[in-house]
Amino acid sequence: MDGRWGEPSYPTTFNKNSIINTNPHYSDPDFQNKEQTIFGKKEKNLHYVYSDRLYQWDYKKHELATEIADKKKERKSNTCTYYEIYLSEYYDKSIEIKHIIAGVNRTSGYPYLVFGYIEKKLNK
Repeated sequence: MDGRWGEPSYPTTFNKNSIINTNPHYSDPDFQNKEQTIFGKKEKNLHYVYSDRLYQWDYKKHELATEIADKKKERKSNTCTYYEIYLSEYYDKSIEIKHIIAGVNRTSGYPYLVFGYIEKKLNK
């Protein structure tokens, strides 16, 4: 399988604190002309958002969410947990990431991430 939107052909994890490859290089053969699942798996009813869209839509919000996620010293920026903190701050609601896809923009050579997430239900 080619890894497109959830069929893992690349090492993936379900551990939210595991280090994942969030910065693939355009020369990496695993990412040439295809995206790869790096965390979790595709599931029904997930919302998907590209990482670059978030700062394009609202750069100030992106900067604030990044600053807050970065302040969590126990969290590394290349883990699912880090991005859950970031997305929760960005959207101002509790987010649970179920799927992360990494890819490289063929035009620019820059990496991007795609987050598949759900909004956590609050216990009342």
